[in-house]
Amino acid sequence: MLGLTELSFSKELYHDVAQLYYARGQIPQALQMWRRAEKLNDPMIDGLACQTMLLSPDATYEGLLQIQKRWASRHATPKTIAGGFSAKPFKSARKIRIGYYCAFMDGDTIRYIMSAVIENHDRSKFAVYGYAPTSLASDIEKAFDTVRTTLLLSDEEFIKLVRSDEIDIFVEMTGFSPLNRFGAMASRCAPIQISYLNHTGTSAVPNVDYILADEISVLPEEDRFFTEKVWRLPGCLLCYNYDMVDLPPVGNVPSKTKGFVTFGCFGSGGKINDELIAIWARIMNCVPGSRLFLRNHQLTHENNREFMIHRFRRYGISADRLMISGGADRETILRCYADVDISLDTWPYCGGNTVAESLWQGVPVITLKGDRFSSRYGASLLTAAGCGELVADSADEYVTIAAGVAGSLERLSHYRNNLRAMMREHGLCDARRFAAKLDAAYMEMMKLKRGAN
Repeated sequence: MLGLTELSFSKELYHDVAQLYYARGQIPQALQMWRRAEKLNDPMIDGLACQTMLLSPDATYEGLLQIQKRWASRHATPKTIAGGFSAKPFKSARKIRIGYYCAFMDGDTIRYIMSAVIENHDRSKFAVYGYAPTSLASDIEKAFDTVRTTLLLSDEEFIKLVRSDEIDIFVEMTGFSPLNRFGAMASRCAPIQISYLNHTGTSAVPNVDYILADEISVLPEEDRFFTEKVWRLPGCLLCYNYDMVDLPPVGNVPSKTKGFVTFGCFGSGGKINDELIAIWARIMNCVPGSRLFLRNHQLTHENNREFMIHRFRRYGISADRLMISGGADRETILRCYADVDISLDTWPYCGGNTVAESLWQGVPVITLKGDRFSSRYGASLLTAAGCGELVADSADEYVTIAAGVAGSLERLSHYRNNLRAMMREHGLCDARRFAAKLDAAYMEMMKLKRGAN
């Protein structure tokens, strides 16, 4: 029989193997390993399984709701915190206090999605607090009125901190990535609690009141699969702001000089599953001589690159039609768009940063709108950039749209020359406009809360 130490090690090993499968896009195998690791009763490991479930082509809203309820029952049971909870009454004369928490608050995701939005909150109505595990870079920190460092705090200590700050609206942006604070939210940190940004599904956590979405990403008849109230923002649920940074200039259409079309995807390895590869192979077979450029951190490992080549070969795409590179710094990856004519969005988990960055670099993105939140927000991003014609409702249409754009140098040139302006005009890159939408949503939530009381 295994000793106690050996048994513990074997369970940890399941988690390590799951991550290896995830890196190769083998989501069913990764989920099977994480299920075996459940005996560790580790909220981080179980949370990664929840997050990864969103990437499964076989997942359903029903299944996602059940796995989230299981996580919540194991790791987010409301606790009795000393002193109880009493909300500060809302009066229109005082500022509403918003608290944003993110485990990766100091990263580029927050830098380009939220920092300009937070900075543009109406300070005559709101005071904005930031909660992060570590200290923040100055360009992100300046968006907040007050910043708290919380890495060493237990959930109980975190709850007491947020309550002592008298936060009215607490927004968790980590999703179920490591160091999230859903466990604290179960015991209610603030009168209004919101799940946003990094988890495109229900949290199923008690006392999480709202999840932010939009009319494209979550349909009204799907509200029953969310324990939170779905709050639909007008237009898109996300905003990307690149005006404050010096990103690489937009290059010329590469196929004009190379003589062949290059498709591309720089999404993470976990998002590239066999069903998606089969669709991409169909596209390449419809565009003779075309290439596909793949780049992500997981492809840094030689065995993962070889495995990717093998997967495409099964669908008739030879290795010489693939350009495969490993991870790199952000500047290098952005410069790679100069070699891409058309980006192919991932399914059933869309790209976020990769979609917006591609558009900003003048490269059109084709997305396949699926049957749930995680596979629909790519359509929302493209619509908010004025590119609704690039949204497919079926795999066949995905192939048709991609092949059609590939066959039109005029369309490729138009996108190259106009996408940045289109993103600004249609709102995807308008932080001021997006902040006003959030301001209005938060004010309405406060009014509803006051009416309920």
